[in-house]
Amino acid sequence: YGLDDNITIRLADGLCGIQKDDVDTVTICGMGGKLMKDIIEAGKDRLSNGMQLILSPQSEVREFRAYLLENGIDILSEMMIKDEGKYYFIFHVLVKKDEREWSEEEYRYGKDICKDDMKTFLAYLEKEERQYEQILEKMKQAPENDRAAQRIAQLHQDITCLKKRRQLVYDCGCFA
Repeated sequence: YGLDDNITIRLADGLCGIQKDDVDTVTICGMGGKLMKDIIEAGKDRLSNGMQLILSPQSEVREFRAYLLENGIDILSEMMIKDEGKYYFIFHVLVKKDEREWSEEEYRYGKDICKDDMKTFLAYLEKEERQYEQILEKMKQAPENDRAAQRIAQLHQDITCLKKRRQLVYDCGCFA
């Protein structure tokens, strides 16, 4: 592609293949948010202020967003794509402290994700809601105990959060 002079590809265990101020952009994709968090945490000393990261967590997205923000990594923008039936979050982040307040809905679904591809994002929310509703129906049929009651309460919170986010998307006027 003619980018050999601009890109250096390194195969390494986490971030141990770079030194602080050695690179300006790091890409970590194709794994769960927990593993990505562990990689960033283990390599924190190699991240410099102003370094960009392109991140695509495949799971634990809410927890991963919270981790980034709590650790001085500002989420500049997010997008969502759908490929072969799977939804992918892609974050463009900058190593620096984000002073903005984040709501629970924003931790789960991002702050500005609705700006670019509304149809994909809304389809994702619909898929998530269907999954929550299916799990909720199964949980209602399960034997009653404290753990099941807690899970049912959590599912109701998840659905409420999702519906709030969907309403915000419609209210922002981004969706035509």
